[in-house]
Amino acid sequence: MILLNGKPYAIDTPFTGTDGTQYPANWYRLATQQQRTAVGFTEVPDPPPIDERFYYINTDGSVTQKPLSQCKDYYKNLLASVRWTNESKGIVYGNHIYSTDQQSRVNYLGAFIQASSNPQFTVQWKAIKNDGTNQSEFVTLNSADVIAIVNGGTDYISKCFAHEELLRIDIDDATTLQEMLAIDINTGWPNNNY
Repeated sequence: MILLNGKPYAIDTPFTGTDGTQYPANWYRLATQQQRTAVGFTEVPDPPPIDERFYYINTDGSVTQKPLSQCKDYYKNLLASVRWTNESKGIVYGNHIYSTDQQSRVNYLGAFIQASSNPQFTVQWKAIKNDGTNQSEFVTLNSADVIAIVNGGTDYISKCFAHEELLRIDIDDATTLQEMLAIDINTGWPNNNY
């Protein structure tokens, strides 16, 4: 950050020196370091950025922490979004990744009902190859596959919600903003391999 006589200075802005001399907008760019220092310029490290999710920036430039309860509500909403991302990334079964988003769950339910009552049941399904290519292909699932995928998906989603619940408890138990922000909401999510 560039300061002129202790106050922030925006480059390419005309200014008046302490002796009344007026300087044009391009003066700073053209001046030597020695000339800048003589006029009152100094450089200091930029202040750390203010995270406006958790702090107010007041009209006088000062910073005030938002109420902790408001910060916790925001962090828990952020946590729910992280859980949703994990919950919806699918489960790995065999050589494929099977979706676990809400629409897929409805589709699985119909297949599960038929597979549960008919051991000879088969169904065509579209899944993503688990080879890093992110390509999808059609696969034929038998009743045992459908039941395993539905049970695995249900177990995985349940574990995602359980992990979110534990993190929410930690967030609620935090007594300071720093304690709350020390809770890593991006790690510890369940393995999706079934």
